[in-house]
This record gives sequence, C-alpha cells and structure tokens, in this order.
Amino acid sequence: MMDFREQETLLTLAWQIVDRLEAAGRRAWLVGGCVRDRLSGRPIKDVDIATSALPDEVLAMFERAEPTGLAHGTVTVILRGRPFEVTTLRSESGYSDGRRPDEVRFIDDIREDLARRDFTINAMALAKSGELIDPFGGKRDLESRLLRAVGDPRQRFAEDALRMLRAVRFAAEYGLAVEAGTWDAIVEMAPRIRMIAIERVRMELERITEGSDPAAGYRMLADSGLYRHFKTPLPLDRLTEKAADALGAMAACSDGAVRWVRLFASLGIGPEEAGRLMRGLTFSRRKTDEIAAALAFGTACGTLAGRKDGDASRAFKRLVLRHGKPAAERWLAARNLDPETGGTDLEPARAWLAEMPVADTKELAVGGRDLLAAGLAQGRALGELLGALLERVALGELPNDRERLIGEAKAMVPKGNPDGEPGGGGR
Repeated sequence: MMDFREQETLLTLAWQIVDRLEAAGRRAWLVGGCVRDRLSGRPIKDVDIATSALPDEVLAMFERAEPTGLAHGTVTVILRGRPFEVTTLRSESGYSDGRRPDEVRFIDDIREDLARRDFTINAMALAKSGELIDPFGGKRDLESRLLRAVGDPRQRFAEDALRMLRAVRFAAEYGLAVEAGTWDAIVEMAPRIRMIAIERVRMELERITEGSDPAAGYRMLADSGLYRHFKTPLPLDRLTEKAADALGAMAACSDGAVRWVRLFASLGIGPEEAGRLMRGLTFSRRKTDEIAAALAFGTACGTLAGRKDGDASRAFKRLVLRHGKPAAERWLAARNLDPETGGTDLEPARAWLAEMPVADTKELAVGGRDLLAAGLAQGRALGELLGALLERVALGELPNDRERLIGEAKAMVPKGNPDGEPGGGGR
C-alpha cells in the first residue's frame, strides 16, 4: 500500500496530465475510485482520468502513451514510470452479452459519462479547480454509508451482471448498507450472474475474501442468493450464524491464503472439495495446492487427539514433513482466527513446530551431491535416504551437521547394496 507521500506524488502527476489536456483546449477530470477514496479518507491505489479529448489526440499529446482499450476510448499514459488510464467521455448502449456495451459513442458531457457508471459513489468527477461533479449524490451516499445504483438498478445490472457482485464487494469493503431498491434488484436478478465468466467472479470473490470485512461480504452473498448462480456454485447454504461469526476474525489476518483456509474450514469444506471448487473458480494451481495442503494438514491433525504428548509431538512433526511446513503454518494461523478458542488449544502444536530444526531436505546440511560423492546412493534411493535423514533431524534424533549426517547415511545403507537403498541401520 502506498504511503501518504506516494499518494500525493500520484495525484501530482495526474494533475499534470489534466493540465496538459486542458492546455490543448480539452477538458479533463479525475474520476471514479480515486475521487471516492479521497472523499472517504481512504488510501488511493490508482488514478483514472476522464477527458473530452479523443483517443488519437491523447496518444499524440504524450511521449509515452499506449492504446490499451481504444474501442472504449482508453489510453494508458505513462508518466515517470506510473500508468494512468485516460478515457474519452462516452455513452454506451446495447448489452447483449450482459457484460459489455455493443456500441460506444464518444461525447463531451461529463455528466452523461457519469450516468453510465454503476454506483453513485463511483459516479463522481473532480476538476483541477476543486469542483466536484456529483450529479447523483455520491458524496451524500458516502456520508450516509449507503450504496445506491445510478438510476434504475435493474437497468444497471441488466447492462452488466457483474455489478451485482461488485455491489457486495463495495458494501463490505466500505461498510455500507445497500439501498433497498438496489438490494431488491440484486435478489431478483441474481440468476443473471451465470452470464459472467467465472474468472471475473473469482476476482471479485478474492477481493471480498481478502478485503476489510469478508464476513459482511459472505453474509450478503448468502442472503442475496448470488452464490447459487455462479458457474461453480459456492456452498454458502452451510453459512450458519456461527460460521459467519468465525469469518469476522479474518479481517485481522493479512495473509489471503490463510483467509481462504479459514473460510473453507468454517464451511466444513475439506481438501478435496476445496480443490474442486478452486479449480472450478479458476484459481491458480499454486494457490489451490497451497490451500488444499493446509486443509489436508488440518484433517490429518485430527488423528492426534488423545495421544500422549511425546507420541503426539512425533506424529505432529511427521505430518509437517508430509504436508510441508507452509501448510502447517497456514493451518495453525487459520485456527488462530477461531472466535471461540483463538486457537489456544493448539499451543503445544505451535511449540512443536517451532522446535523443529528442519522441515525440508533443502535445509539439511548435506545434499544429494554430498551423498553421491560419498558413493552412498543414486536414483530413487537418493531421495529416500535424504528423507530418512530429514526425519531424524526433524525429530531431534540427529544434529544437522554435515559430517554426522554423512556418517549416519553410511550406517543406514547396507554394504553391498547395489541400489544404495537405506536399510535398518541407525533407525
């Protein structure tokens, strides 16, 4: 997140772009999210500019400008290494796919441009003079903590069904109540979200889950019924009041992956189901594997109940080696968000994890090359030998010392074994 000085630098550069456009006889304003965030006292992430200049004129005015969306009038201007989207004022019509306009017409009226936007809090423009162009009462709605569609909400959602999911995200992120007419339209038109590509749905879900109030977001998703109509539906029918309360603690965690683990665990979703859902929602393979591994680790930890401390400690450490330390850390962090226990029941497990000197073969003082040079193992047996050494060091049975490990490896490999496979020596 940018600090105050960086934000001011961003705004200064944006006003320089506005100055250049206006010096050429065109009008220009800061629009959308940056105006909303400035009025609400929130950090500004980026700055968009609306202008009466045509795209070709914008391209000609700036040394570094790229035609990133000419069909919709957008040119990206690069100033001192920072990108700014500069978009020609436009009106739109015809939304046959429920997502994009069939026709875009360039205009010179800022109010008409703002009229095509989704919500009043996003339909404001700021002039260099300080004049706020706010034809739909966005500033008033921000002050009243209200999210309201611009004009007829049914028309707005018919134009772009993704706006219904954006409504949930904005309301949760900014702590807003959804205006009654806007909410009724979401509930009525929820089935239209099926028209939206699942990638776009996933992006909004990530922003809700990793935003400032995921519990509020998921309550609204459940209450609106939107979740039922995703191309990969989420099982939010399982979102009991207790589960929703459990999501409230997620806001205190900055790790997005841990939040997803907490969400799935709260809904009773295990590793296999989580993997299917995340693949269907087009999450990256890496993120899917990370979250499924953490859930699998948590499931495996259930087998430790009732064991004596010594046995439980060794079994826990073996689970860490099997599933990976990152999976263990994410699971413990997710359990730490439990609103009832705060994860205090896992204090022994945290201590066991902390006392492990190694959790991966990369952390061993010897590597495959060392064992090959000692003539101890090759091929598949090399990995088995390293795994055996890793377990003994992780359990505290051997120091992580190069010479000791090579000596132990020699004892573990029977003489005359052509494959170098570990035997029972030293176990």
